[in-house]
Amino acid sequence: MRFFKKNSYEIVRLFVIQMGIMIFSFVVSTAAVRVYDKNTKGAHLVVCVFSVLFYLFVLYTTVWNVGLKRSERLANGHEKEDKLYGAKIALYANLPNLFLCLLMAIGLFRLAFPNSFFIGLFGVARLLEGLLNANYLGIVNYLVSSDNYVLITLLSFASVLPSVLVTQIACMLGEKNIRLTKATPPSKE
Repeated sequence: MRFFKKNSYEIVRLFVIQMGIMIFSFVVSTAAVRVYDKNTKGAHLVVCVFSVLFYLFVLYTTVWNVGLKRSERLANGHEKEDKLYGAKIALYANLPNLFLCLLMAIGLFRLAFPNSFFIGLFGVARLLEGLLNANYLGIVNYLVSSDNYVLITLLSFASVLPSVLVTQIACMLGEKNIRLTKATPPSKE
């Protein structure tokens, strides 16, 4: 809990970025589906792949800057070194996603016990998770049929991994002041 308190600004910032990309994905997906009436599934897939790449790029540049600022605090001795700092802030920012995925996993009991509670739990959790991860929705819908609940749940869990990986790499590179893109500020050397 201390980690969350100390780093709440960065964690909330990453969550707000996800919300912005969610809205962006909805707007662009709606426009693409309207333009491509015949091939809506393919258009939705292309838009979602673009949205995911854009999301990861925004995460990378944001967390790279966090890593750069963190390197100054580390050099001055104001902060302890934490090799998994980027992954930790990404996991905290993705807690709502992981919670909804957990509810979806509990809702999988609908396969063994087809009663309304588990069916409703899975449905509501899937709806909210689809809204929260709108940028991945087209990819999941393209890869999986709508009645393969186990695979949908696994892909929903897996959708958290790219953001955790990108933030960890970005933070490590920012702390070392290694630039991979011109979108990050120039070094102060």
